[in-house]
Amino acid sequence: MSWEKLGISTELKDLLIQKGFTKPSRIQSSVISKIKEKPEVVLRAQSQNGSGKTLSFLVSSLETIDETKSTEPSIKSGPMGVTATFSPQAVILSNTRELANQIAKVLHNIVTMPGGKTYKNLKICLIKAGDYSSLLGGGHVLITTPGTIINLLKGSAKVNTVDANQKPITAKVNLSLKELKILTIDEADDIFSGSQTGPQNTESILKATNPKAKILFISATFNDELKKFFDRYYENKQVEKIEIPQEKLNLTNVRQLFFETDRGQKTDFLIKLLKNIGFEGQIIIFVNRTDEANKMHKALNDEDFKSYVLHADLDNAERDKAIKLFLKGDLKVLITTNLLSRGIDNKSVGFVINADIPMKFDPQTRTRSIDYECYLHRVGRTGRFGHKGIALNLVDSSDDTKKLKDIQDYYKSEIEPLQKLSTLEAYFSEMTEDNKGIDKFLETGK
Repeated sequence: MSWEKLGISTELKDLLIQKGFTKPSRIQSSVISKIKEKPEVVLRAQSQNGSGKTLSFLVSSLETIDETKSTEPSIKSGPMGVTATFSPQAVILSNTRELANQIAKVLHNIVTMPGGKTYKNLKICLIKAGDYSSLLGGGHVLITTPGTIINLLKGSAKVNTVDANQKPITAKVNLSLKELKILTIDEADDIFSGSQTGPQNTESILKATNPKAKILFISATFNDELKKFFDRYYENKQVEKIEIPQEKLNLTNVRQLFFETDRGQKTDFLIKLLKNIGFEGQIIIFVNRTDEANKMHKALNDEDFKSYVLHADLDNAERDKAIKLFLKGDLKVLITTNLLSRGIDNKSVGFVINADIPMKFDPQTRTRSIDYECYLHRVGRTGRFGHKGIALNLVDSSDDTKKLKDIQDYYKSEIEPLQKLSTLEAYFSEMTEDNKGIDKFLETGK
């Protein structure tokens, strides 16, 4: 299908083609057509990692917005002080601030026209690190995380500004979703299950939303918990669905491997691996705990192998620095937790290492189990944009081996044993040549 057949505006179509999006992917065609064809719709959309989900909800939002309506917040003064109420037309929620930043950059890139003008004079509002000052400038689109939305809906957000006489004041900032036209919940299953949101807060956001707004839940995976929520919350309303069978979620562009190390020797093996392989791309190493990430980071740097660490225990400035360096390509190895397992796009990432098998904790039963969805998202940080990638899982116990076998059975995929590093070198060489051919085809069509 072409952009023309989707019925999007000529100006937006030309912009997309100009930016290199010559035609919509399958998920983009499906999502945009369903969002456009009905004045009110609840859509649960699922597609593999790297298939173009972000563009699907950004174009849907752009096509829904009415640019003639004011974006300025409503300012009122009263006995309790100054209150600014912000009423966006589109809200995009992501599960991490890193992903929210990336979405905002992609949207900014799409809407920036030749000469620096902005498509539909669109104003994008991105709230970062609890700084609500950007809301005072208004905006058509609000991009943020669920915790921020909850704070705004509770009326607990404040911002330092000045009044008409340039006198410093503290204003209360409210968020109204009554005029909202479209709400996108990206990485919906993670947001629904996350500690800062969860079922109750997800429901609070939906209840505060304009009942006529288009609602889009989107992710590569949807867990049973979220599916049960849909059955209950939307019991009397039809939910449109774009679904993929579980066995087809496996990433065919990614060669999945495992290597058995001696018990407790994963970090030593990684040091040997990184020193001896000739891979020129970027590498993400996933671990389950922040303390393990810090230990591994120190061990690699002690061996003069430059790496960086990124996890939720770092302050926002450190997190921003790490992701900026990595996305610019100034950093070869990034050690992280599940914080970076979803959404982050970087085609230079050709190699992902699971130093730990991803696990999740159930607070009700106080038990840990394999996080199948997280495994898919971690592996999906490579093999994006049609490129090939390699994922290596490290196991050092029979328990690890059993977990990996369960993952293999769950997705009906093959996770090959890696016997020696020279085999990995051969895989890297093959992948590099394949990706050169893919890049050439994307650039020339030949």
